Amino acid sequence: MNLRFVPTKFCGIPNVHKGFRNQVRRAIRSSSWAQQMRPALAACSKLYVAGHSLGGAQAQLVAACLQRAPARGEDGWEDYKYLLWVPNATLTRTLPSLV
Repeated sequence: MNLRFVPTKFCGIPNVHKGFRNQVRRAIRSSSWAQQMRPALAACSKLYVAGHSLGGAQAQLVAACLQRAPARGEDGWEDYKYLLWVPNATLTRTLPSLV
């Protein structure tokens, strides 16, 4: 996957690795992301993303998309909308790390 670089866009960001983008999209568009991760993110006012190897590439794409934060209708919204969450100040728990 790493050696066959095919440039594409993710979250409105040009020239990203298509294979890495596809892996991120599979994760954030999955039913488990929608049912488990998105609701859990409401307890977070901050998010730290990290990874190793493929996970590191995915973490960079997610962090770049969150930093860019395109609005509805802007280039990249179709990816960002799966990462967007609204912190809920009444939820005061620390979530476990995902391994």
